[in-house]
Amino acid sequence: MDINEYEEILYGEGSTNQNVVVTGEVAMSQDNINIHHVSGSVIVKSRLNRVNQTIRTAPSVSEEKKQELEALMDELKQALEPATDAQPEDSQRVVEAAEYVAAEVAKQKPSKKFLDITTEGLMEAARAVASIAPTVLTVASQIATVVGTVAVV
Repeated sequence: MDINEYEEILYGEGSTNQNVVVTGEVAMSQDNINIHHVSGSVIVKSRLNRVNQTIRTAPSVSEEKKQELEALMDELKQALEPATDAQPEDSQRVVEAAEYVAAEVAKQKPSKKFLDITTEGLMEAARAVASIAPTVLTVASQIATVVGTVAVV
C-alpha cells in the first residue's frame, strides 16, 4: 500500500483494496469537555482504587497479605465517605497517607522505619476525621497492624 492509498483510507470512505479492512472509526473534535460538581468521595474512591493497584504489584508481600490490605483499603474507602464532604482536606490527608503506605509496601525492599512513619501518619490523619467517621481510625489501625507483618528491611 502506498501513502496515497493510506491517506484515502484514512480521510476518505474506506478502501477499495480487498486486503484492507476498516474495522472502526475514530471521531475527533475540538470540543472542550467540562466536568463540574465532582464530589470528594469520587476522588477518594479513585485514589484508593489506585492504592489497591499499587498493593497488587508489591513483590515482597504474600498474596494473603495483599488481599488483606486490599480489603482494608476497600473498608477505608467506605469508612471515609461521611467525611469526604464534611472534612475534605482531612479526608485527602488520609488518602495521601494510605498512598504513602502502599508505595512503600510495593517496593522490593520496604523500609520498616518509613513504614512506621507512614502508618503513624495514616493514624494521625484518621484521628482528624474520627468525630465524623469513627470507623476510619479502626481501619487505619488494622492497616498499620497488617503492614507491620510485611517483610521489611
